[in-house]
Amino acid sequence: MVAVHHAIDGTPRASHVFADYVLETDWHPGGRGIAVPDFSGAVHWMDARTGETRLLGRHKAAAVFTVFSPDGEHLFSGGWDRDLICWDVKAMRRAFTIGLDSYHLQFRADGRQCAIVGWEPARVQLHAVERPVLYREFAGDLGGGRNHAAFSPDGRWLAVHCRRVRPRV
Repeated sequence: MVAVHHAIDGTPRASHVFADYVLETDWHPGGRGIAVPDFSGAVHWMDARTGETRLLGRHKAAAVFTVFSPDGEHLFSGGWDRDLICWDVKAMRRAFTIGLDSYHLQFRADGRQCAIVGWEPARVQLHAVERPVLYREFAGDLGGGRNHAAFSPDGRWLAVHCRRVRPRV
């Protein structure tokens, strides 16, 4: 079980019973939620006020570690599968996977660098974290099965290849 209590008087606020073993948790920097990895491989988002949970996704093996980026926009989880998964907190979905034979990552306080602790041989890799110069999220559904996009030569248009959706009659 993961339970949230008032730090001064111990008054319970929220809790949730998870079906599998939970090794550790991590608070969202804004305090609104808690990341909960479990031994089934699942990575959960738990609302700190209500205890309600949402499954973000799964690792191929036990999920054992979570850490939020300092700005709270991303959550990283690690598992015994030795993959780090980055979750987009706003969209509540997987953003990408880092296959560096590791399950542990730590951010510098300003979020501009991170250290990834390797498995065997034991090693630490330092990486720069760079924010995109321009980031735009398109409203609406661009279609399913996206696997390719290309800009026009003048950079004004974006063509996205997607699965054809038949109109409903």
